[in-house]
Amino acid sequence: MTELKDIDDDILEHQRKKRTMDDIIGLVKMEGNAVESKKAIQKGIR
Repeated sequence: MTELKDIDDDILEHQRKKRTMDDIIGLVKMEGNAVESKKAIQKGIR
């Protein structure tokens, strides 16, 4: 997935990892600190 951001006079292209149903289910099942969970999801760790 490609995300485009308009920053000042430039357009920045950023590649994002496509989320799967397993990623979403893993996010819901995780317990504990929300910040730690978000960082783990962003790194691809479930």
